[in-house]
Amino acid sequence: MLFIQHLYNLSDPQLEEKVIETPVYQRFIGIGMDREKPDFTTVWRFKEKLIAHDLMAKLFDIVYNLLNNKGLILKSGNCE
Repeated sequence: MLFIQHLYNLSDPQLEEKVIETPVYQRFIGIGMDREKPDFTTVWRFKEKLIAHDLMAKLFDIVYNLLNNKGLILKSGNCE
């Protein structure tokens, strides 16, 4: 969910709304239509823990490096 949020510059409440409403996002994060979706406070708390342990930037760096090694370029955009 954090990658979707980062790529589309979504606030935590916007992210929650998009994940609830958008089946492709649900598939991307591996949550089926029949499962409860994390709310924005859950996402916020998780991000705060990653940041507190200096892991957020490291996590994104690892993903970007993996994608670059596969020849994929990740770009931000607007989800509208």
